[in-house]
Amino acid sequence: MILCQCSGVTDATIQKLINEGATTLRTIVKSCGAGRRCAPCRAEICSMLCRDGASSGYDASDSAACAQ
Repeated sequence: MILCQCSGVTDATIQKLINEGATTLRTIVKSCGAGRRCAPCRAEICSMLCRDGASSGYDASDSAACAQ
């Protein structure tokens, strides 16, 4: 499913980045562009990081960015 309409990024792409070690929203934005423009997808990306990234070292210091 397309998670970021602005950049056309799918949830599978985000999941792949998390599986490959992305632990912050900033890393994901830089890697694929999701959340860069209007940013409504950031909440879902953060949910994925919290849920799936916890086992790969989710950086809780990035939670401020996720709260936006």
